Amino acid sequence: MKKEDWGIYFHIPFCERRCNYCDFFSTAGFGFEKIEQYFSYLSREFELFARSVDKRAVHVHSIYFGGGTPSYAPASEITSLLSKILTEFDITESIEITVEVNPHSALKETLSAYREAGVNRLSIGVQSLNPDELTILERIHSADDCFTTVETARKTGFSNISIDFIYGIPGQTMQSWKKTLEGAAAMQPEHVSAYMLMLEKGTKMTGLVQSGGLPAPDEDIVAEMYKHAHSYLEKSGYEHYEVSNFAKPGYASQHNVHYWKRKPYKGFGMSAHSYHNNTRSWNTTDFATYFNAIDNGTPPTEGSERLSLVQQINEEIMLRLRMRDGLSFREFALQFGKHAADILKQNINEFLQDKNTERYFHPAKRDETVRLTTQGFLVSDKIISQLFLDKSDFAAG
Repeated sequence: MKKEDWGIYFHIPFCERRCNYCDFFSTAGFGFEKIEQYFSYLSREFELFARSVDKRAVHVHSIYFGGGTPSYAPASEITSLLSKILTEFDITESIEITVEVNPHSALKETLSAYREAGVNRLSIGVQSLNPDELTILERIHSADDCFTTVETARKTGFSNISIDFIYGIPGQTMQSWKKTLEGAAAMQPEHVSAYMLMLEKGTKMTGLVQSGGLPAPDEDIVAEMYKHAHSYLEKSGYEHYEVSNFAKPGYASQHNVHYWKRKPYKGFGMSAHSYHNNTRSWNTTDFATYFNAIDNGTPPTEGSERLSLVQQINEEIMLRLRMRDGLSFREFALQFGKHAADILKQNINEFLQDKNTERYFHPAKRDETVRLTTQGFLVSDKIISQLFLDKSDFAAG
């Protein structure tokens, strides 16, 4: 029986304090009794899945504990859940097991427990190494905590560390961004994520910017920050392998690449998403609904959608063009047919009629593979939306 590689995701929604820019599903103020209850249901949700699939057909390719702040929960909850997965399913030899941690709660005992249980990758939410910027973001850790966390992680045996940063923070200058990147390189992580701050609707930070309480980020300066991150990190030995991600050779995030290649993944916990056989589903964000569903022996699914052919094609275009390797026309044609590949080429050629757009695409082997340049990455959303196919493209056949 042919096995499929699956990614496994667990959403841990608890935080010591919710950051003012975050729009992920997370909550603060819950005691450890509530957290313990949640993990017991998370375990039962996993058991429902384990009983519903043919385990002979599943290879667990990667496991990711995200949030929220997984390191805010007792380490024993994470390690117990991980032990259950490793026992229940066939695991690939090169499996990547990641836990997101906050420098404030990533204590030595916590990291040691993770490592002993089999966690082999940490994703540390640093965001900035500038004290004023950390205050603006309402982060609970200090810059010193970040350096200490990386040092502690190394001492406990972690050889694959990722660090997250944010640029475009209100009041952030190019000088402070350069210092943050220099600090990042000094820590020598294997992976760096650099995300542009998004002012999401309904967040506290968005309200502060709209009311004038915080200065709106300058788009031109933000663009320069992105380009500097690209040049500086590449000179420091990191490959810019995805729009917002940089890695030393061999250390790209297996879990995220699995998503970007539209491979199957299963999400557990409130708000978690899953994808398999061109169907996406997502869990409820209500505690009572989540608990009741599992008590009734049913998945806590809030909704699902079966992707149409055009939706599948456009997701493939979007996700592949966010990666450095780009989109292979040969593979695209094998997956979706020559007709779809020809239309995509036509859309690209129409986009390139404006000579100013040439700088967005790598010229090498463009007939075989379409890849965005760093300039293209910077405006990738605008480019990709203009390359999308439409239902009418398939009306005749």
